[in-house]
Amino acid sequence: NRICDDEWTPPCSVEREIRQTEPRVKKHLSYFTKSGSFLNKSQNGGTLIMTEILKAMLDRSSVGPRHLTGPAPGRDELLLVAAAAAAAPDHASLGPMRLIHIADATREHLADIFAAAALEADPDAEAEAIAKARERALGGPGLLAVVVDLKQHPNVPAEEQWVCAGAALQNTLLALEDLGYRAKMLSGARVRSKALRSAFDLDESAHLLGFIAVGRHQGDVKRAARRAPEQVLSDWVPQRA
Repeated sequence: NRICDDEWTPPCSVEREIRQTEPRVKKHLSYFTKSGSFLNKSQNGGTLIMTEILKAMLDRSSVGPRHLTGPAPGRDELLLVAAAAAAAPDHASLGPMRLIHIADATREHLADIFAAAALEADPDAEAEAIAKARERALGGPGLLAVVVDLKQHPNVPAEEQWVCAGAALQNTLLALEDLGYRAKMLSGARVRSKALRSAFDLDESAHLLGFIAVGRHQGDVKRAARRAPEQVLSDWVPQRA
């Protein structure tokens, strides 16, 4: 199964195993809550610790393309990112999610397709709206399209494959941040347009989930509010008959 495509069509593969060799540094566990406060102690009074991977997961934040600068990830870095995406849980190894690298030389062509998608949605769109549509294709130093190919399988319904694709997307974003980049997943109604579906040669079982804008970022990151852990985790209580 392909996990990364370059120039929209050629397949790529990871030729060597990626090994983590540096020791993990343990730190006190801090949960981000909506109020921005932290929980550093467990209920039984013990100290919670976390590794660098947990810290990276808690620290991850989206940064929009207008706040990103170059350079974009190189080919070897993108292969590492693809390896991380392929490590997501994948029932029956169907590989529903794949990444398509939009090279610099093709960004203007993609902008034309974005413009066509805008006209498809509104044939009377004004020049300013078309220009803004084109700008969306050019935002960010690097750009990856995220495609989900759903397969027919007796034991893996579509919803499980969507979950796999979401896990692969999260791995992709975490890998980019671990390499020193910031990124943001961008979507919208136009990813379902005929213009974009045709441009990426998608059949009826394939979906363009959106685009990942990626680049470097300097300075503080504005973090979105998050649910408190207690809002995510609960205990099951059996229903009485």
